Amino acid sequence: MDQGSSATEGKRTWLAESYFGFLSGQIAESIQYLHRSIGWAIATVTASFGFVFTRDQFDLLSLGASLFGLIFLFHFAYRAARGYVNVLRFSYLLKKISLARIGDGLDSQNWDEGILGQLRADIRTYHIDWSCPISIPRLVENMLTSFGFGYFFTFQIILIVYLIVDIWSVETIPGIIFSTVFAVAVLLWEGIWGFSKSGYFKSIKPTDKL
Repeated sequence: MDQGSSATEGKRTWLAESYFGFLSGQIAESIQYLHRSIGWAIATVTASFGFVFTRDQFDLLSLGASLFGLIFLFHFAYRAARGYVNVLRFSYLLKKISLARIGDGLDSQNWDEGILGQLRADIRTYHIDWSCPISIPRLVENMLTSFGFGYFFTFQIILIVYLIVDIWSVETIPGIIFSTVFAVAVLLWEGIWGFSKSGYFKSIKPTDKL
């Protein structure tokens, strides 16, 4: 075996065995992270409703708790989105390696430099450079529909609007405005930071092969 063949064989072995196993583990961890985030989101909405409707009366404290619930709900939605992106990221790379092993008549002993080059480019894009494999609009759509966050946000916002209408008076207007503006400011800060500063969404390179 010449030096080139030996190097190719070493890359193939690492991809097919070590890296393949690493990807499988990362997918499992990301799924758990996603599920925990969804669980915390459900707990947040449940706790908000439980706190509000077990009190003797609705007041600014009830509204404040519901607004904080909305902030936490957004945070857990962002956590779930990161977990989902990682599931897609590592699943895509695992799929590419699996196809290289069994597809197009190629078995695990017959990878050439062309196949290795394609895999190397995908690994650099989605693992080393940490590019997001799904567009932001499609990600948001999936989070709101497939994972139920559309329902969670709807319930929480309805609760907040109901409380504002119920406690609205000359005395409570300043507190309502302050608490609402504060909550919106926190949501905007986390949203802007999350989608512009976080490494998860600095580079968006969607693939249609998920």
